Amino acid sequence: MTDNNHDYTVAIVGSGFSGTLVATHLLADRSPQPLRVVLTERAASRFGRGVAYATNCFAHLLNVPAGKMSAFIEDQQHFLRWAERQSSSIQADHFVPRLMYGAYLNDVLDEAEVSASRGRQLQRVTDEVTSLDLLPRSEGALLQLHAGKPIHADRVVLALGNHPPADPPVANCDFYNN
Repeated sequence: MTDNNHDYTVAIVGSGFSGTLVATHLLADRSPQPLRVVLTERAASRFGRGVAYATNCFAHLLNVPAGKMSAFIEDQQHFLRWAERQSSSIQADHFVPRLMYGAYLNDVLDEAEVSASRGRQLQRVTDEVTSLDLLPRSEGALLQLHAGKPIHADRVVLALGNHPPADPPVANCDFYNN
């Protein structure tokens, strides 16, 4: 839904790795259509980090070497160059702390916001999305927030991270006993 008073809006629920990179790529897109990217996160300290990379413990290491952790497929050494600027001792085969990767993702998001294509803007919303209602006639969706005003979006990306494993809901739980 676009009109003179409404930029096309994409709301992203969750600002971990996936949500951050979706926002980054949307902001970099050179399409002439104005775009507002609304990135929601429950905790302000997790923008660009999510749960996975928001740790403060240096002992929590990535399970992939630094040389293979770029956020950009077209620039495989992006993270390694960033990490080397943080510490000259880091090499491609090192397993670096997860908190370092979180700082990297945060910097990637900040850089995307600063260098966004003309007509593209990022809005960070620190709040919990409590429900999502599809609007009639393909008019997008309305995201209800715990504490703030609802967000109208033309499209929504759910970047909710990994959840603990669980059995899918079924009408009769006896199904799982067989």
